[in-house]
Amino acid sequence: MKDEEAKTAFIAGYEMDADIANNIFLVVKNSVPRVVEELVIAGKRDDEVKAAAITTAEAVVEAFVFACKATAKVGE
Repeated sequence: MKDEEAKTAFIAGYEMDADIANNIFLVVKNSVPRVVEELVIAGKRDDEVKAAAITTAEAVVEAFVFACKATAKVGE
């Protein structure tokens, strides 16, 4: 039986377990569609929805990178 090689991912220059990176991504990936859906239901204008989607996407990326960095540092 072969030993399985650990899968790793590099996020913002940090090497970490790929499964952990994927789990973090799964937590944040639906944020933008949720924001868009709520604003459309609330009857907001297209420009307001687009601005909120962009802001949310930027925040999601920052949160994802932050969580990955923190997780990678814990593993060091």
